[in-house]
Amino acid sequence: MLKIIGIALLCATSVAATSSTISAADYDYQNLPTEFDAKSKYRLNYDDLNNVLSGSVLVMGQSSHMRAPKPKVATGSSIQLGNTLPTRLEGNRVMLHAFDAERKDILNQIRDNLLNLPNQLPIEKLKRREQLAYWLNLHNSIVLAKIADLYPVTLIKKVFAAERSDAFIYDREFLLGDQLISLADIQNHVTQNWDEPTVIYGFYLAAVGTPNIRDTAFTGKTVYADLKDNAADFVNSVRGTQIWGKTKLRVSTYYANFDRQFPNFDEDILAHVKQYADGKFKRRLKKVKSVTADVSDWHIADIYNGKTAKGATTFAATATDGNGRRIRTGQPSHVTDLLRERMRRIAKQKAVTGVESVKAR
Repeated sequence: MLKIIGIALLCATSVAATSSTISAADYDYQNLPTEFDAKSKYRLNYDDLNNVLSGSVLVMGQSSHMRAPKPKVATGSSIQLGNTLPTRLEGNRVMLHAFDAERKDILNQIRDNLLNLPNQLPIEKLKRREQLAYWLNLHNSIVLAKIADLYPVTLIKKVFAAERSDAFIYDREFLLGDQLISLADIQNHVTQNWDEPTVIYGFYLAAVGTPNIRDTAFTGKTVYADLKDNAADFVNSVRGTQIWGKTKLRVSTYYANFDRQFPNFDEDILAHVKQYADGKFKRRLKKVKSVTADVSDWHIADIYNGKTAKGATTFAATATDGNGRRIRTGQPSHVTDLLRERMRRIAKQKAVTGVESVKAR
């Protein structure tokens, strides 16, 4: 089988260009390739991106679909460095505090080499599912490089939120072949040409209230299974869905930003959520009569909530997990809460499966 192996080893061309800032109304105009080769023998290898993800993504495991309690402030302090929202313990985290100049440079190289692909192999020569994996990995590499450059930062709505017309996602500053593109162009291209709701779960936006970043890159072979896994994780988490009272379903504003996938929004969202819901939550959905998209959490999905370890001053004196095992002390209390929750999920999964590991689902 003919392969394009080691995408990061492909010779990169410079992508420096004058950015073109566009509005939300303009963002869907791009002449990106839509044809594909169903018999293609080409596939892309993402070992370089896998190395970065496996070494920096902290997988939190399956959510309990319960709102997190309000965090406690350390005795003698009124400073609260952590996220106080009920979604604060949700979602995979990237250890951005450990990204030094060398790792940031690697991220930039990965992004640029992915952008350079059309100069070496026309995208139309790839299978459809291989193209989807490529677009998602390109999107997420751009986001990783951008957020690593901005870090430390706590709230990132102004950078990645689709509802803000001045957001970075609309800036056309990335040269793909002979045209400048933006993150929004990639999102729009994918949602227009893959008319299935699960594709929206492939866009990493670096915030707690958005779909998970995975600890491996998407590939043509696994992309649909991985998207379904991300969908189940998001739907069954409080950052994705919440039931208030007995009849009101609150969903993430993320869904409203991709309402093209849900043309009859309330009806389609409810059907979509029911498809991926499980356990008690699935049973409670039978009584839902209304849907509103008003759940959001734009805190950065890192370990320290955008605060460097050196600058943290709210500490937990002691900390143990659900089994009474001691967790590292000397960490800010919100970090300890996050690690405790992760260990609780590991213990729960081990009790069910006998395997001491953590997965989203």
